[in-house]
Amino acid sequence: MLIAAPGVFDCWEGGAVDNMDREHVAEWSRLMDQALAAVRRGADLRERAATRLFQIVVVPAFEAAASWELFESRTRGKVTSHEIIVTAWDQTADSEKFQSPIERLKHGPRLEPSLRSDRVRTSAEDSATLLVALDRIHIPVAPGEHPIGCDGTLYHFETGDPFCGSAFGWWEDGPPAWAPLVDAVRKVHALLEKLAPSRVPRE
Repeated sequence: MLIAAPGVFDCWEGGAVDNMDREHVAEWSRLMDQALAAVRRGADLRERAATRLFQIVVVPAFEAAASWELFESRTRGKVTSHEIIVTAWDQTADSEKFQSPIERLKHGPRLEPSLRSDRVRTSAEDSATLLVALDRIHIPVAPGEHPIGCDGTLYHFETGDPFCGSAFGWWEDGPPAWAPLVDAVRKVHALLEKLAPSRVPRE
């Protein structure tokens, strides 16, 4: 699989294939690639005064894949607001469309991923909490020894801008050398889920 850029997500297969009619496996793979690329790409925010401070992407094997981005807006050099934009793929909803050949026929000749994007204003205090948790983390660039496996959860963390930035990706607990970053991202992810939930309650 290839999404926006080479990295930890390239080998991800997701969890729906085992229960799927084999003739639809290729179609599911294309849909998944499209969905994860959109999640990884995140918001297309072109507002002049908005700056993205960081992005966290979380891709569980069997649940909603989602991206959270924290944006800061400034006017005349002064911070005016912070917003979280969450982009999520409802993998469960899409995999249910492949439960059987008959079910697949109900959804038209070409499927598009079930994506949603929400924009949530956040307080200066909550934004500061998110940023402090990610600040002053010292880790080596090279990961060293690290776990590999199937299923589980993939993570991606990115900060900076096109002129200067950094990006890290890992699976599950990540490399021991990156433990400070892995722990910080998990704490921030938990808070982001409260501020801007990735899942919509099902009826």
